Amino acid sequence: MAKTVLNLAIVIDLVDDVLLESTAIIKTLNSKYGIDFIYNTQKTPHIVLSVGQVESSKLEYFVSTLESLLEKLSAFEIETNGLGLFLSEKINLHIRWHQNQELGDFKKRIENELKSIWEEDFNYNSEFRWIPKSTLAYNDLNYANLSTINFNELKIHTKCMSVREISIVKFEEHKAEEELRRFTIGKGKK
Repeated sequence: MAKTVLNLAIVIDLVDDVLLESTAIIKTLNSKYGIDFIYNTQKTPHIVLSVGQVESSKLEYFVSTLESLLEKLSAFEIETNGLGLFLSEKINLHIRWHQNQELGDFKKRIENELKSIWEEDFNYNSEFRWIPKSTLAYNDLNYANLSTINFNELKIHTKCMSVREISIVKFEEHKAEEELRRFTIGKGKK
């Protein structure tokens, strides 16, 4: 019998004003420019901390291990660094985040705790490749529609956000993400 493997991401959920502002940008991209991939596939804007695969039979153990760790940790602050673009075959418009020691340590602590349960995607998770960002447009953003966007109406005014909510998200390419569980740091499952 073949084992069922789930593609999972551990994400920091955007909250408060940053959530409102990023959601407004995603909605504007959808309604004014027809850029809707993120609008249609991402339940809540977030920062992906780590990506990997878990056998479905180990999912509850994975969830409980993460929950136990997050109960011991405390919320902390991170700062935005404006909007950014990755210009390649598939353009990525995102909120940039300052990569500080606390965020880096938080990511490492989660990955170390879960390394025996899941198979990490080292291409994504490597500290040399990982960039803290919140994707606002991807997949259907291209050079033609990029030139039509009025970036003066796409702003993140909030400079700081509390990292206090973490989710486990199941994903498959070109399908809507599914939030499997959300946690409040220091308080366990919501």
